[in-house]
Amino acid sequence: MHHAKLPGNGHSGNLGAEINEEHRMLRQKLSAVAELCPQAMAGQDCKSCSVHVPKHCCRVVSDLSEDLMSYMVSHFRNEERMMRETGLFQRARESCERHMQDHGDMSEAALQLVTHLDECKLSTQLAGLTSFLERWMSDHITQHDRPMLDMLDES
Repeated sequence: MHHAKLPGNGHSGNLGAEINEEHRMLRQKLSAVAELCPQAMAGQDCKSCSVHVPKHCCRVVSDLSEDLMSYMVSHFRNEERMMRETGLFQRARESCERHMQDHGDMSEAALQLVTHLDECKLSTQLAGLTSFLERWMSDHITQHDRPMLDMLDES
């Protein structure tokens, strides 16, 4: 990955732009999950689906879940690397530790969602996955990522 310099601190940078791009990709993943199953978005179960067969959906959801978990691990690793490389972890240790704890909590919650796929409950599980991604977009980014990026801008 290419990194420019953060203004004023001389540390590896343009990390804020990189993180924001990853957040944009996350919004795309959320849209992909939401479009995958209209039944899930309408609160219906798989029995009312006339579009796909459960085995097909299970395979697609499994692939999507695998992609999401891989993305999540990579994104969290990038943020935590940025905290260390820029010295933010040393300057705002408590905030960074809470941020990293939230990464761990979210990873555990996502793992629980994606490891218990069931052909008969896919629409419910997709609704749960969508809800998880929406919480990531609203809560985690608002409470942790934006403040982290703001602290970097101030340094």
